[in-house]
Amino acid sequence: MILIIGGMGFIGLNTALRLLDTGESVVITQHSAHRVPDALTPYLNDRAFVDRMDVTKLYEVMDVASRHKVDSIISFAAPPARGISPQEDYRIYTTGLQNTLEAARILGMRRVSLASSTSVYGSIPEGPFREDMPLPIHSGTQVEAFKKGMEIHAFHYAARAGVNVVSLRIGSIYGPYYYSMFNPMSRMCHAALKGEDPDFSDRPGGTINEDDEGDWTYVGDLARGIQLVHTADTLPHDTYNIGSGAATSTKRVLEAVQKSLPDAVCSALKPGRTPSNAHNPVMDLSRIGEDVGYAPEHDIDSGIAAPLPPPRGGVAAACAWGPPPPRPSTRHSRSSRRSVEIGGTWHTSSFPHRRESSRWPPGHTGTRWGGAPGRWHSVHNRGTSRIAWCRRVLMAPPTPSSHEGRNLVPRPA
Repeated sequence: MILIIGGMGFIGLNTALRLLDTGESVVITQHSAHRVPDALTPYLNDRAFVDRMDVTKLYEVMDVASRHKVDSIISFAAPPARGISPQEDYRIYTTGLQNTLEAARILGMRRVSLASSTSVYGSIPEGPFREDMPLPIHSGTQVEAFKKGMEIHAFHYAARAGVNVVSLRIGSIYGPYYYSMFNPMSRMCHAALKGEDPDFSDRPGGTINEDDEGDWTYVGDLARGIQLVHTADTLPHDTYNIGSGAATSTKRVLEAVQKSLPDAVCSALKPGRTPSNAHNPVMDLSRIGEDVGYAPEHDIDSGIAAPLPPPRGGVAAACAWGPPPPRPSTRHSRSSRRSVEIGGTWHTSSFPHRRESSRWPPGHTGTRWGGAPGRWHSVHNRGTSRIAWCRRVLMAPPTPSSHEGRNLVPRPA
């Protein structure tokens, strides 16, 4: 059983589907997301399980891992790309990493694969980038800084604790189930489908530079690379680039989009290159090719036009991207039931809230999935009253449940 932390995110979900397609069983954790996409429904409660987990709480990581008999972890845990605050970014990265590695050590897991990024090469002026290149201490973005730090801390911990840790340096990704609308091709595709010009008003000057390049990688190729590395019996290295093998300019991206959607336009595309954009920023794939046989199957043209594999439909990947539908309110006056989207339909399951900001009256008694009362306690943070649900985790065998794989362990009265 493979635990995928952050498995409801863009890359995590595609990786989960790839693992399921190759016969693996997975536990997908979600923290802030409350949805189960259609593509997972054929596997739910058979080889795919969905569980709520906050990676910054060790008891929750241990609880999920022990109940599902997890033998390895793939972690995509990270704060939002645009950041929350420096303090909160640090807390999520460092505490989450510690808890993941400690759970793996205690439970004797086979391997922990950590999602790093091509951003670790962000301060190197020219590619191609190899895994054994020295990386400068200076970091221009929070992703670059934290991914470098993650690798340093994780490998030191692994050496001291005897944990098998692998770092996956992931390229710039596009493809199905992408919903943040941050990368250029997603905006171009969605605008073309609506007959509009894409909006880049959040970028400096409201424009993007046509000569800026990235290692744009189709997510299906990435998921296959992650699967090959993570499931390999032995690995001669602990760091792997996973990318497309080519540097693609923003102008070339628009041309690829126009091959699938001829009406696509982008008036925000201007000549020039951003000064900080590296020349030929492609990751070298020699190591992963030699060790596990990975090679990308898609270039930018075939990736954007790629159909989704059955049974997920035959819509071009460029047209399959998009944000999830609006989530209905999960706040109820006298109940601890929560709405969850499964297969495009919203269902309500009785399981404990874990939102510390929920507006519940102090001393409120909620209802757990078994119908027994849960306990709520009032805590104060900088003078603001919040309600935090506190429970003690029991390291008990899995308890049968029909709530979409959330076999929650009841706390004692």
